Amino acid sequence: TIPTPTNVPTPTPDYPDPVVVIGATANGKFGLKTTIGDPRRADDDNKQLTFSESGDTNNTRLWLDGATPIFGSGDGTIITPMQNDKRLATMEWEYNKIRVKQIVRVVIGTSTNRYDTIRIEYTLENRDTAAHLVGLRLMIDTLIGNNDGVPFVVATQPGITSRAIDLRGADIPDSIRALEKADLQNPGVIVNITLRGNEATPPDRVLLTAWSGSDMPYDFLQTAGGVGAPFLRGNVPDSALGLFYDPQSLAPGAQRRIVAYYGLGAISSTTSNNPNLSLSLSSNRVDQGTQFYISALISNPQVGQRIRLVLPPELALVKGALAQDVAPEASASFTQRSWLVQALAPSSGADIAVILDPDNLREQQRITILSQPTPIPTVTLTPTITPTPTVTASPTPGGITR
Repeated sequence: TIPTPTNVPTPTPDYPDPVVVIGATANGKFGLKTTIGDPRRADDDNKQLTFSESGDTNNTRLWLDGATPIFGSGDGTIITPMQNDKRLATMEWEYNKIRVKQIVRVVIGTSTNRYDTIRIEYTLENRDTAAHLVGLRLMIDTLIGNNDGVPFVVATQPGITSRAIDLRGADIPDSIRALEKADLQNPGVIVNITLRGNEATPPDRVLLTAWSGSDMPYDFLQTAGGVGAPFLRGNVPDSALGLFYDPQSLAPGAQRRIVAYYGLGAISSTTSNNPNLSLSLSSNRVDQGTQFYISALISNPQVGQRIRLVLPPELALVKGALAQDVAPEASASFTQRSWLVQALAPSSGADIAVILDPDNLREQQRITILSQPTPIPTVTLTPTITPTPTVTASPTPGGITR
């Protein structure tokens, strides 16, 4: 049984059914594409959100005492074959007495209130009589429409991310977004990757790199060119996402659950039609006490511009200056500046605004803050993170090539 998150928003009345479909392979890989996407737009219909509709070029690797087999591979045994009705895909596989159950389900997106996101869940169960170190790495071959080298909006990184980065600890934001096109008024499809909140398991490490093959090893940073390498496969733009959940000791009979979300997102300018300025949040509904990032996207950044954040009383600034310079990156068509804030009090509609000076351009977005009945705990911004061990894995035969 999959637990239902509390305070689930009601789907928008314009389309209460799923607007994406799950593809899958017999050996446990999965992909995602839209059907109608946002019902109010035609430019996001029938678009792939992973390079392969069935996920052939993705891979998930288990970590077991230093071994890193691909989930679903012949290194282990398929216990329950893949079952997929395009809304729910499930499969069980076992390797050396560690059973892995994969559940991929279409759920409501946190920034759209439509069934346009997949909830990716892994349950790791130790069926042995001895404890083992068990972890997981999920790699998604990202693509939006025809753009195979999508850049990313990462709130903890300046500008737009189009070269390899290795994020750990406090550098990992609550979510990451990718825009199909560098156009705030017509950004095409927006992908939202939720890393924290709404039952998501915060990863210990996030890699954004080039894609180098469907058999990419557990730690694929160097095979993709290392930190700072462009998102290129040869001379072809090609990007990939890696989410790492470090090995932990799993006692006999114990289980570990890992959850991530991947699907459609939204930015404010698609509604306001503001071609110069947009707001981007991981969710339009947050719990009281939650810390989250607010990102301002600025088109054609110019020397001398400054972006100002205006917060309602229900929100407090945690990190980042309220006013920030917009120093343009070389030949960038747009850039971003971000702030970490905390929800202090419940609200049925708290308005967040950003103002771009000296032109006094304004963009605004409203969020709901849900009441938290328990006391708000003190959150440490820099948790202690155990580094992911470096492993050289043997390539899996039959990898997809392009």
